[in-house]
Amino acid sequence: MHRSLANPTREAALPAGGGTDTGSDSSFLSFIRAVTEGMALLVGLMAIETLFLGRGTYAALDLHPFWLPVMLVSLQYGVYGGVVTAILASLFMDWPLRPPGLDISAYYLEMVRLPIQWLLAAVLIGLFRQNQRRTEIERAREIERLRRMNTAFADEIRRLDEELWQLEVAIATEAPAPARQADRPPPSDLGGAPEMPTTALREATAARLAEELQRCARDLLGPVTVRLFLRCPRGDYREVGDIRAAGASGEVLPGDHPIVRRAAAEVGPVTVKRAPEFADGVAAIAVRGPDEEAPIGILAIPFGRREQIGDGAVGVLTDALAAALAGMKQDDVATLARCSGDGGR
Repeated sequence: MHRSLANPTREAALPAGGGTDTGSDSSFLSFIRAVTEGMALLVGLMAIETLFLGRGTYAALDLHPFWLPVMLVSLQYGVYGGVVTAILASLFMDWPLRPPGLDISAYYLEMVRLPIQWLLAAVLIGLFRQNQRRTEIERAREIERLRRMNTAFADEIRRLDEELWQLEVAIATEAPAPARQADRPPPSDLGGAPEMPTTALREATAARLAEELQRCARDLLGPVTVRLFLRCPRGDYREVGDIRAAGASGEVLPGDHPIVRRAAAEVGPVTVKRAPEFADGVAAIAVRGPDEEAPIGILAIPFGRREQIGDGAVGVLTDALAAALAGMKQDDVATLARCSGDGGR
């Protein structure tokens, strides 16, 4: 599924024509055009001289008109086209007869002076033009390489955006896990500052126990609604009415209920996936008094999976709740558990 980045350098090295090297064909066609254009210009100038000026007119001028095609072709096509045009100009120029008495060596030196100038001009101008063209070709190749690289990066960014969007959709459609503080140490290891969220619960009265318990549970465990069952003198556990979960009807857990037995036997939370008293699975933990073997309460947290519960955070919550219950009168605890008529604890 995961695509790798394309190799922009390798792609840029390929010609634009789908991988076929057309550089030789292009150079040959350019040379043919240079020869054809140079020939056309020379023939045109010779026709003008023959038809309108008379033969020998160009030879008498200080600046020979054949300089024009030599310069133009050299500037346009480089060394090879300019040299061929200079040779053609030398062949087409009007070669005058040697005057009587003129040394033949001096005659030939005078005749080849102008063709040599054309050849030298064609070479110098052609080299300058070829260097320009080479620079333009390298620049074009670099631009093409950067364009391919930019396209590859754009494709990779588009792919990453699509994967990120799919990941966000997958996260959004999953059931949100409650906030957890699994690494929170037990109260004995905490300093003064970490215990602050439980201070109000530890000092809560019977009238404020329900409110402080829910607030402390949300601070430690996330957005949850806990249910508290307190032990009555007969040994059963009755739900504290003020903090029932929505839709609950004040359940009663007998003393031999599996949830009570399992919670009493364990130090930490126990997971109960299904129970008639709860719509969903719960994690139950015993709230123990200082000198009592049987738990004074059962705290039920509506999580079906044990790994979603931080044992340290749950321990902090249950210790604070146990401290609050230990500081209350027995009648207040019985009132909270709706144990009227059962007698004292």
